[in-house]
Amino acid sequence: MAAAVLDSHALLAFFRGEEGAVLVKKLLHRAATILTSLPIEFHPATRRLADLAAGFKARFKLSLAAAFAAALAREKKADLVTSDPEFKPLEKEIKINWLK
Repeated sequence: MAAAVLDSHALLAFFRGEEGAVLVKKLLHRAATILTSLPIEFHPATRRLADLAAGFKARFKLSLAAAFAAALAREKKADLVTSDPEFKPLEKEIKINWLK
């Protein structure tokens, strides 16, 4: 399974049953078999991650949370799963899995 970073829009779509909820549900179900054996990862705001987030924030006028989500996706070589149009300018920077 390809790595994916779920942003708040993806999780809200899932919890609210909005468009894109089916994709998020599939990702969560695919991960469910291994979630019980793996700890949830908390990613500290390392200097490297903060520098990357700062670059995204400055270049693309992102919110701080969006900048960190994009930076984490880049650092982990993971898809960013979102419906947030704020990420549209980053399509050439990171792989975005758009919720429909």
